[in-house]
Amino acid sequence: MISWQLWKALQRPPINHPLFKRTAGIERISKRLMLFAEGLAPATLGTGALLCVAMWFLPYVTLLAQLFIVWGIAPLAFIMVNGTLFGGIWAATIGKNIAAEYTRKRYELLCLSPAGTLLTNWAICTACLHRNQLFHFIHSQRNTIIYQVIIPASALLILGFTLSAPPPRGAALIANIVGYTCVIVAFFGDYIYSMVLCSLAGMLSPAVARNSLNAPMWAMSIFLVFQSSSYVVVLVIDLVVLPVIFGLLQLQGLYADLVLALLRLLVFFAVREMVIAYLWRLLLSRLNIDQPELGTMMRMPI
Repeated sequence: MISWQLWKALQRPPINHPLFKRTAGIERISKRLMLFAEGLAPATLGTGALLCVAMWFLPYVTLLAQLFIVWGIAPLAFIMVNGTLFGGIWAATIGKNIAAEYTRKRYELLCLSPAGTLLTNWAICTACLHRNQLFHFIHSQRNTIIYQVIIPASALLILGFTLSAPPPRGAALIANIVGYTCVIVAFFGDYIYSMVLCSLAGMLSPAVARNSLNAPMWAMSIFLVFQSSSYVVVLVIDLVVLPVIFGLLQLQGLYADLVLALLRLLVFFAVREMVIAYLWRLLLSRLNIDQPELGTMMRMPI
């Protein structure tokens, strides 16, 4: 998958590339943005802990369902808003830095260097993401929330919903475990796709607007349009189309629930992968990049 290749490349930036070193050393990240990022995980951890403790004191299943709605929306909103928020900021930053090279009349000369067009853009892109180690910081914060909030809370919710189901409870337990596991896997995948998408949007925007004022706006717009569109398509298919199909086929029971959960996860990854593949082909076309350059970029020493 092209998304996984690009994700691995984002984690291994060309730190020895002169353009990477120069770009990473300018325009420090705002202290307010850093404080905001640092506060996201503790806030979510505290909220999740309080809700998990409160769940044990709820005597009615209806209140448990209400808590599930509140607790379910909180981490879901964080995951999506976190990836979308920082993705939009990074897309704009990448577009601005690449457009600045156009403004300084250095972009064409850099693309004629042995590194080539792709690695030139990639060096600027990864330098913007890894500046001040913010890329690794946000990634670790996200993992902290998933491992310390979402997974423990999901285990408690699985236990609560299983105990509230009429006996025998084996089918309910299996369905809940598979369903929540699919959601957690989707959380992991969403961050990867968001970071790859913002990188492609940032590199693509200067091909449309080649000045430092318009390029960030185009980059953020490209990112938000494809990000929100993919969410809408996934939600429509998962929550409307698939249930209707299962209803028409009269598929019910444990196996139907398991298949539905796995299909929803597959739709999520398929839609996101198609978006990334389309933007990647568009980037190659706009910048006149040969496909083998990706392999060269992946093999660059770091």
